[in-house]
Amino acid sequence: LDTLLAESVASLSVAGVINLDELVQDGVRVRASAGSGSYRREKKLYKELRKAERLIERLKRERDDDPDASNRRIRSAQERAAREREARVRGSQERCVRRFL
Repeated sequence: LDTLLAESVASLSVAGVINLDELVQDGVRVRASAGSGSYRREKKLYKELRKAERLIERLKRERDDDPDASNRRIRSAQERAAREREARVRGSQERCVRRFL
């Protein structure tokens, strides 16, 4: 399963869907739009595969060292998403109020 996960993450990175330099989970779904040519760059794919494998190993070590780290990361992402949503809603409200003044 680790190999399959690493291959999938590397493919997403090569396709430009994710960036392995900073990977976080926030629960937001994003539509992928990768052309078939993006999977033909074998050297880059293997480079990203190695990065994905290192990331998976780091996350597994983190899980073993601090089992609650993932939960904190998820909570942090949820809080950030809520703040961003609140900011968008407030901005929309302000624009609506300005239109009627």
